[in-house]
Amino acid sequence: MGLLVHAGTVDGAAVKIGGIGSVKTHPRAEGCGYASAGLRLAAAALNDDHRVAFSLLVCRAHLLPFYNRLGWLSFSGRLFVEQPAGRTAFTINRPMVLSGLRAAPQDRPIDVNGPPW
Repeated sequence: MGLLVHAGTVDGAAVKIGGIGSVKTHPRAEGCGYASAGLRLAAAALNDDHRVAFSLLVCRAHLLPFYNRLGWLSFSGRLFVEQPAGRTAFTINRPMVLSGLRAAPQDRPIDVNGPPW
């Protein structure tokens, strides 16, 4: 699992966004609670140590219920990222958000002002 912080925007206003990526569990360890524990610790670090407004991750559709049980909310707005060809809407996998210092946006445009993670 990886953590990062981006100086992004929501509706064009500057905001500090926490990011979580590369969440993996070995198949023999699935259901043991390791990913859940790691995600709780990651969210605490992003909120307490990095003071992010909210956090963002992307996942495959079948994982939405797992993240939702941990407090993550589906994001229905547009997510923008930087690619070699320029700024583009992110359409691979499903974005989810988690509140931090403020309520996470669920439908307003988010730009991470950088590459996807």
